[in-house]
Amino acid sequence: MTGPARRRSGEPGATLVLVSLMLVFMLIIVAIVIDGGQAYTDRRRTQNATDAAALAGARAVGQTRFAGATADLRAAVLAVASTNGANAVDVFACDVVDQAVTVVAPCSPNSGWSGRADAAGVRVTAGIRRTTLFGSVAGRRQILVTTSATATLQPLLGTRSPWMLCGNPLLPGGYNLIDPNTRALRPDATLLALYGAGGTALAGNPAGIAVQGTLPGTCGLSPLWTGAVSPTSQPVRLGSRATALNSAPAGAYTYDDILPAGGCATSFSDGAPPCNAVIPVFDEADLTSNTALIVAWSIWRMTYSSSGTAKWRGVFLGAGTASGGTTSVAPVTGRSTYVVRMAR
Repeated sequence: MTGPARRRSGEPGATLVLVSLMLVFMLIIVAIVIDGGQAYTDRRRTQNATDAAALAGARAVGQTRFAGATADLRAAVLAVASTNGANAVDVFACDVVDQAVTVVAPCSPNSGWSGRADAAGVRVTAGIRRTTLFGSVAGRRQILVTTSATATLQPLLGTRSPWMLCGNPLLPGGYNLIDPNTRALRPDATLLALYGAGGTALAGNPAGIAVQGTLPGTCGLSPLWTGAVSPTSQPVRLGSRATALNSAPAGAYTYDDILPAGGCATSFSDGAPPCNAVIPVFDEADLTSNTALIVAWSIWRMTYSSSGTAKWRGVFLGAGTASGGTTSVAPVTGRSTYVVRMAR
């Protein structure tokens, strides 16, 4: 047989080998695409789960430190992560962090961190281990996807609020909210005894103190001031001056909600259910500029009625968690109104 004839007789075998190699290569590509796409979906789901778990964990840290909650933190975080799609059997870790997101203790037991003044949030790591569909062709029988998220309590620095309260008892019409000597909000126990549900200062009107409407006095602001904050001063900031509005707010009220109650509506009518709101407190006023110096936050249970001289009344609740606003890096204390945010 001639040389060319021999070469032609071998070409079908060579073609078959080449096609087989191409099929294997294509199968590997398909495996990467399918399993890689599933891994991307798993990562998104796991990230959402760890984000939700970290936020819930940070709120639980605040509830444990400042509100006496006793539920196991790790179990609470794990429940949220699992509900949102993370598989804790594969990978799960939960640690308490400070505001610099440095780990200070494991989430469990609570006794390891609940007494620490620097406990400010939670870091959660979770993952999903999945057997690949075709990855074994490329030598990978399993894919492990892990994600982490950290959320912390951040003291409130600025927030939207339609109202402000005069908290200096030495000013005409001022409520007894602030110690004039320290310029700090009085202890929650004191304020609850005075202005909380059943408080001695509410004996004349259990619906609460007048927040908007005819007030006991204007604390040195314009005699026309009725408790509202000017839209030009939004958001109201701690340590800054807010301009008093000498009329009721026009249009929808704007504010940052208090969690988990969801806060107040943006418009109101008789019969609306009570709602929670963060209200800035001032201790000095300037009549010339019609402004007040904001020195503290307070949270109140608000009730609306179109009848009577005071349209809005409030019952003191204490510290709490706001849904938004600007925050600071100051330490979180029991007197803080704070925002729970992801730490990036």
